[in-house]
Amino acid sequence: MPTVAQSAMRGIACRCPRCGKGKVKYQPPFWVHAALWLPLILATTLLPMRSMKSLLIALQFHHKAAEGRLIDREPK
Repeated sequence: MPTVAQSAMRGIACRCPRCGKGKVKYQPPFWVHAALWLPLILATTLLPMRSMKSLLIALQFHHKAAEGRLIDREPK
């Protein structure tokens, strides 16, 4: 029977707290990642784009943003 410290250390190392053997990890195939992540990425980037653009324009209007200008400097 392992001690509490041994069980805790095994848990931190992602090993079985009872026997201390290897990691039990799930690795889904690539198609599962593609089916989950591609729609999520598209939804979180493309959907808010229109509202973020309108927010940017509204903030520029509010702060009276103008076209950028270079400062004229006279040669010394």
